[in-house]
Amino acid sequence: MRSLAALLLVLLCAPAAWTAPDLFETEAVVFEKVATGYRFTEGPAADAQGNVYFTDIPNQRIHRLDVATGKVRVVRVGSGRANGLVFDALGRLVACEGGGRRLVRIDGDKLDVLATHYGGKRLNSPNDLTLDATGGIWFTDPRYGKQDDRELDVMAVYYRAATGAVTQVIKDLPRPNGILLSRDGTMLYVAANKRQLIMAYDVAKPGIASKARVFAHLDHKARGGPDGMTLDEQGNVYAAGQGHVWIWSSKGKLLHKLKVPEGPSNCAFGGPKHDTLYVTARTSLYRVRMRVKGAGAVRPTRVAVPKPTAPKKASPKKASPPKAPPKKGAPKNGDEGQAGST
Repeated sequence: MRSLAALLLVLLCAPAAWTAPDLFETEAVVFEKVATGYRFTEGPAADAQGNVYFTDIPNQRIHRLDVATGKVRVVRVGSGRANGLVFDALGRLVACEGGGRRLVRIDGDKLDVLATHYGGKRLNSPNDLTLDATGGIWFTDPRYGKQDDRELDVMAVYYRAATGAVTQVIKDLPRPNGILLSRDGTMLYVAANKRQLIMAYDVAKPGIASKARVFAHLDHKARGGPDGMTLDEQGNVYAAGQGHVWIWSSKGKLLHKLKVPEGPSNCAFGGPKHDTLYVTARTSLYRVRMRVKGAGAVRPTRVAVPKPTAPKKASPKKASPPKAPPKKGAPKNGDEGQAGST
C-alpha cells in the first residue's frame, strides 16, 4: 500500500508532457489559433522579416501571414498542390509541388522549374525540402493516394545541386516525408512516415548521405507517423505527427510532446525575432511563443551587396618627348598630367 501511495505521489509531482519552461515562455503551453477556414494546411516557412507562408493543398493556394498586422493574404493561386516550402539565401520561395510533380522556385511573378524528372521519369510527388549552404536542395518524393500514374518504382530522397543536376540519394525508406539538415549541415534527418520514426544520416559533402541510423521513434501504437520538421538554435529537432509536436534534443532524447488542437502536419519558426513556433494543422495555423529562436533566424532577404568602392584614379600618361623645347613659362609635364585628369 505504501509503495502504491509513493508511486501516486511521484506521478502527481512529475511534470506533465505539456510543461516546458526551458523552451517555452510559459509553463503551460497553449497554442494560439492565428488563422482558420482552410481545407488542409501545410509547409510553413518564414521570410527574413518573420512573415509566415503556408499552403492550403486541396485549394491549391499559398498564403502569407503578415506578422506585423496579423492579416493573411493569398500570394499564389494554382500552386500545383504545393506542400513543403522554404526560402533560399536570396529570399526566393522554393516549393514542392506535389500535384505538379515538380520542384519550383518563386521570385515575385517569376517561376523557375528546378526539377521534374529523374532518370527520364517523372517524379512521384515532391513533398518536403531543405537547403544546404551551397544552394543545393534535398527533397523527398513519396506518393500518397493513387499510384497508377507513377513512373518511378521507388519513393526516394533526392538532391538537386546548384548546377541543376539531380541525384537519387536514399531509396530504402517507404514514403519519406519531412526532411531537415542540422545547423552545420553535417547531419540529415528524414521522417520515415510509414515506419513511424526519424532517420539520421551523416553528410560528408553535398548530396552524399551515409551511416543511416534511427534518430527517434514515435508511438508505434498510435496512427500515423512523423511529418514536417524544423530546428531551433540549440539544435533541437521538432516534428509534427500523431496529433502532437514532438521535440528531441540533438542527441535524440525526447524533451517534450505537445498536443495540438488539430492534427498537425508541419512546423516552423517565424515572427519578427524568429522566436515563435508556427504549426500548420488541418484547417488552421497555430503559434506559440518560445524562449529559443529558429536555426535559420539570421538568413538574409538578399545576398549582401558590397559597398561600391571609389574608382582608382587613372595613372597619368607618359608625356611624349617634346618636338621642341617648351616655351618659357609653360607648365611642366607633371603639372600638365594632373590638370588633364578628372
